[in-house]
Amino acid sequence: MIFKHCLVLTDDKAGNINPALGFAEALERRARNSRPENASGSLRVTHKILSIGAIKKLFPKELLLCLPLSPAALLKFYYGENFFPENAEFPDLVVGHGNASVLAVALFKKEAKRRGLQSVCTQLLDPRISAEHFDYVIAPSHDKLSGENVISVTGSVTRINRQRLRAAKENAPADLAALRKPLIAVLIGGVSKRSAFSEKIALRLAYDLKNFAVRNKVSLAVTASRRTGASGFNALRRILCGDNIYFWDGEGENPYYSILALSEAVIVTGDSVNMISEAATAGKQVLVYHLPGKPGKLAFFYKAMRKRGHIRDFALDYRKLKSPPFNEAERAVSQLLKLHDKRKKRVG
Repeated sequence: MIFKHCLVLTDDKAGNINPALGFAEALERRARNSRPENASGSLRVTHKILSIGAIKKLFPKELLLCLPLSPAALLKFYYGENFFPENAEFPDLVVGHGNASVLAVALFKKEAKRRGLQSVCTQLLDPRISAEHFDYVIAPSHDKLSGENVISVTGSVTRINRQRLRAAKENAPADLAALRKPLIAVLIGGVSKRSAFSEKIALRLAYDLKNFAVRNKVSLAVTASRRTGASGFNALRRILCGDNIYFWDGEGENPYYSILALSEAVIVTGDSVNMISEAATAGKQVLVYHLPGKPGKLAFFYKAMRKRGHIRDFALDYRKLKSPPFNEAERAVSQLLKLHDKRKKRVG
């Protein structure tokens, strides 16, 4: 096993936490499955939440990386004095996801080089600075990044795997598990750069879902996100109620994985690449409900997923269809290990 300690860096948003941990967990599974029966040691994953002041966010990252200061000093300046203690064990793999982690991962690469270490510093998503600041960049193909150290994936890396879904199914809330089958999951996002989500849009979605349930004699298990907003959430709750509908009320832990595990198919709003990818990785038939707006580069994502049979557009008539396997976390890990092995052989 080439890695022993993986440091995961994200902000506190689930949309950044889950893909980063999903990649680390896929790597940990690969290490565990390939380890000889009596071998000791495994990949240890540490997750650190990053917090950045509003003013510091305005500093150009590439400029900071050019300053004649030690990387360790810059890490402390930007992320806080206690971010990375001098006596801390230096990770041999650093994984970041989202804008908050970009500078940290790049500085870890510089600090590793200064110490003469072979740590691998990897950024997920387009860092919007040169990929040369990282050992590897893992980015969605619709971002259209290219380079020797760039690994392209379709959609998002996710935390979904058979073990997680099995455990979620066994520990599902009683009222969710009791819904009559077939059960259709409904994953609702909301406002984004490319889509609108108002109370009016929420009501139209709610009535479409209600009609879908009645027409096809199915139950619905619904969960919304922070981007749904209070007015949208309340509008959905008013309409989506009844014996055959489970609607997570936002209290306690979100039974998101249980909803995926128990469902036969998933209806997901088109604003979230992460949720579409999670539903596809769960092996479910995915029906995308497109919100008003301009999809922009997400149109390339939808096209790629349709072509591979992973998604279809939402329609009121439903019939059960099988979906092909989809797991970009496992594929990204394979690609990184392959590239890293080639790099080590070149270095000698």
